[in-house]
Amino acid sequence: MKKFSGLALLASIQVVVAIAAVVLVGVNVYLTRKVTAQTQAIAMFQSNKAATDVLVGMSMEYSRLNPSIDPLLIRVGVKKPATSVTPAQKTGK
Repeated sequence: MKKFSGLALLASIQVVVAIAAVVLVGVNVYLTRKVTAQTQAIAMFQSNKAATDVLVGMSMEYSRLNPSIDPLLIRVGVKKPATSVTPAQKTGK
């Protein structure tokens, strides 16, 4: 019967650790690329939102001077429709 060498055990452990390190480096590279892509998408969204907010503000300012744009602003949800609220009538006893 052959004895299992301690050197062979250490070599096999080293091979397993090396394979695990390569896999973990690959996962790290993949996730880093994914996070970078998400960061770019978020930056683009924030840039578009800022531009949209400026456009909405300018449109609201223009609607004060020219109310004919109000139906469009109401349709896209920027401005709330004007509601005519009548005060409640008191009933006398």
